[in-house]
Amino acid sequence: MSDLQTSAPEVKKPSLFGVLFSPTEQFERIREKPRFGMALTIVIVLSVIILSLTGLALAENPVFLEKAGVEEAGLPPEAFTAFTVGGMIIGGLVGIPISLLLRSLFHWLFMMLFRGEASFKQLFSLNTHVYFLPLLGTLVYMVYLWATGGGGTDPETIPTSLAAFVPAEGFLKEVLGGIEIFAIWELILIASGLSIVGRLSKGKGWTIALIIFAVALVVTAGFTAMGDMANSMTP
Repeated sequence: MSDLQTSAPEVKKPSLFGVLFSPTEQFERIREKPRFGMALTIVIVLSVIILSLTGLALAENPVFLEKAGVEEAGLPPEAFTAFTVGGMIIGGLVGIPISLLLRSLFHWLFMMLFRGEASFKQLFSLNTHVYFLPLLGTLVYMVYLWATGGGGTDPETIPTSLAAFVPAEGFLKEVLGGIEIFAIWELILIASGLSIVGRLSKGKGWTIALIIFAVALVVTAGFTAMGDMANSMTP
């Protein structure tokens, strides 16, 4: 009998790049093998590179320099560039892992509420692999800044977002800026991933994904708008 038995095929590890072309297959792999070490390393390294180049582009953008009040403060251009790039690097090294941990935590809490089957490790692996989408969005934004920075383009307007097509100011502008192509693509993949990894219905997967997306969008837009308001009131 043992000769007639065949061993089950080994489940492959999930692929960071495969999420773009075969997301369903990758989500099944994440459920069986929730590995994230290599994906997280690639995401952080690429993020640091892309964000560093984004910081350099911002430091050359006249609109950004004017809004930052660099000339009025008498800050040397080299110091401002170093400060901007350094902040971007810290954001990649520290901010991204913390963001992934928090998002996975909220997904896990909702997963328990909806009686899903996914563990925190599976959800962290899911979020790490899907983060390749906002990483691509940042790459497009960086290319956009380098291509148009010398022309005085407003760096706060993301070219792939609704803010680039719908004129708005303040909080509404920040909300529209968060509704962009790669964010929507990521939202679709997260909803699908939650359903597959957590063995939830599509409706529950979309409910969790939309709630967290909306809350994160409103909170981020609110803090950014308040920061801009505070800067405009500073003499």
